Amino acid sequence: FKDDNVLFSYHMFEPRKKYVSKVKTDVFKYPLIKSTNKSGVVYLYSSRNDIGHYGISKVIFGESGINKKVVIDMEGKYSMSNHSFALKANNLKHAKDLKKALESDKFGEIIKQCSFGIFRIEWRLFCYFKHDWYKKFI
Repeated sequence: FKDDNVLFSYHMFEPRKKYVSKVKTDVFKYPLIKSTNKSGVVYLYSSRNDIGHYGISKVIFGESGINKKVVIDMEGKYSMSNHSFALKANNLKHAKDLKKALESDKFGEIIKQCSFGIFRIEWRLFCYFKHDWYKKFI
């Protein structure tokens, strides 16, 4: 099952790739979001912006938890590592509504019920939601 509104890749910006770095430099200048931890957003950097999900309006969050740290990226400035994913945003209002829903306590309870094993958020879960799912949480 594929949903074009969910953006994720295990391999594209996996941290061991030669074009991914933990440190921002003149070469590794394109930001990647690795995770959205309680302490803040964790970034990696790429030397490439010709692959991935750059240039796409989206909201990004980490598979290890949303933690009220959803990143709105309307300019497509970021891509994601293999530990985060995104939902496409049609416009700024849609992005803000998605962020509000994802960060809501009510949605957090659903995520807790759907988490298992190492308590990661399964990106495929969002493939089964109706396109207007977020409206129930705002």
